[in-house]
Amino acid sequence: MRRVKESRSIYRQFLLLAILTVLALWLVLGISVYWTRLTLQRQSEIYLKNSSSQLETVVHQNYITYIKTMQLVSYNADIQNFLLARQGPTRVKLYSTLKQTLASFSALNDQILDIVILDSDEHPYNLGDTLSYPLPVMSGLADGPVVSTRQETFRGDIPLYYLVMAQDIYSTSNYLQTSEKIGSLYFILSPSAFVGGEQFGEFEDGNQLFLTDSSGHVLWGNSTRATQDNFDMIRNSQNQSNDYLLQVNLDTPSFQITAYRADLPLLGAGRWETALLICALLIVVALCIFWIMWGRRLVTPLVQLTAFTEEICSSDLSTLSKHVSLSGYQEAEVLSADINHMLERIAALTDSVIEKNAALYKSELLVKQSELMHLRSQINPHFLYNTLETMVGIAYTEGLPQIAEIARALSLIFKYIVKGTDMVPLQNELKIAKNYLLIQGIRFEGRFTTIYQLNADCMQIAVPKMILQPLIENAIVHGIEGQRKLCELILAAQREEDTLVLTVADNGSGIAPEELEQIHNRLQREHSLGEPANHIGMQNVHERIRLIYGKKYGLSIDSVLGQGTTVRLTIPITTSGEGS
Repeated sequence: MRRVKESRSIYRQFLLLAILTVLALWLVLGISVYWTRLTLQRQSEIYLKNSSSQLETVVHQNYITYIKTMQLVSYNADIQNFLLARQGPTRVKLYSTLKQTLASFSALNDQILDIVILDSDEHPYNLGDTLSYPLPVMSGLADGPVVSTRQETFRGDIPLYYLVMAQDIYSTSNYLQTSEKIGSLYFILSPSAFVGGEQFGEFEDGNQLFLTDSSGHVLWGNSTRATQDNFDMIRNSQNQSNDYLLQVNLDTPSFQITAYRADLPLLGAGRWETALLICALLIVVALCIFWIMWGRRLVTPLVQLTAFTEEICSSDLSTLSKHVSLSGYQEAEVLSADINHMLERIAALTDSVIEKNAALYKSELLVKQSELMHLRSQINPHFLYNTLETMVGIAYTEGLPQIAEIARALSLIFKYIVKGTDMVPLQNELKIAKNYLLIQGIRFEGRFTTIYQLNADCMQIAVPKMILQPLIENAIVHGIEGQRKLCELILAAQREEDTLVLTVADNGSGIAPEELEQIHNRLQREHSLGEPANHIGMQNVHERIRLIYGKKYGLSIDSVLGQGTTVRLTIPITTSGEGS
């Protein structure tokens, strides 16, 4: 009897435990469903607030982007030149350039439907021949960019909506005050321009997000349901207790963000009990089976991975070529594939680092060898100065004034090269050029004369040191030296707007067309580190100018065989701080 009673007692206890477990699961599930619903509602509100904040950030960033784009358009040289040009042939000539410039800026953003420029006479110029989007009356453009409300036009029977962002254009010319208004700029934008496209997907819980203008026109919505009619209906019903409505007002531009949360529906009564009962029974059975299978399939790959990592850590680099294979869940297989890929990348990067270190070591050796060769070739400058001054004294003593002049000129040239800054006034460069011409004049006496055409207002303009001497040497060696007639060498300096133009011309032998084409090709070719750079000539001067001032400046060469050569050097106008 005791055994029967004990078995009944255990059975009752097990049955009571089972009933309590079912009731506990039922209660837990009911509470879980209730709290889940509340949590989902709170998460929905948080998500809407975050989405609104994100949308606010996107709108502000796009607004700043359009402001910067409008500034680029306003300050563009082609547009400035067009607006400053008077009506007539000059403006007609600049019109095609204006349209190309507007097209290039419009292509930067597909949300820009059109760009319109109004000149000082309110004449419009845009991408097309006519204005497809009428311009609204907008005030306050002098204070900065202004964004209109949503505008409407019709193409046939189809309404087209757009926004207009406008600001005044002011002159940047040195000849006019920069505060002088010379026109107005209008960006025709799509209604969703400040969102920049589909940045937010459709919410699964029926929530909606709107961007509207100050007049309540919908500019953008996160779904196909976010229409103007739906927005008006939600706005009219915002006093309902089961709706959550969040509104954010934006100052720049004056838009409004509206977030609407649809209330979650309650579950039906029959489905409630059925769901709780089924879940309670299935969870008890499934947990036991799943725990055993899950634990086994989870632990086994971890053990394999631990053994593999220990082997990798305790071995040399040769183990990087090994692979690990983990079986079990998909994550374990993905992890093993990623680890194998990482090991392959590490091995490849290791080989690459070794190769780059070897190349770097070779490069350092070459640099050291070059420095050693440079040190071996150096001569004490003071020794050369003293030697040249000694030669000057001896020449005067022996009655050889020409040798004295050559030595004195050579001494001045050498001091000019090795001392001072890299940028000098043009008058200093001309002094050295004249000393060089003095030497060449003695050498080629009676072979050429030098004509100077130098504007006085160019003398203080800063130029790179030693840019004239190579050009003069090139003219003498290649143009004058082989001539029997008396040649002329012209050295000119003049201003052209904001550019200094230096000209070295001769009426010597000139250059054959084929050779001239080769010289042009060399000047246009980019400088290569592999090319030798141990000579001084036109190409070195050209490359120096382009490295200092940009590819817009440099040398241009014109030559006619048998008639002479003209070399023009252009640099921007700056002033030098070095004294004369």
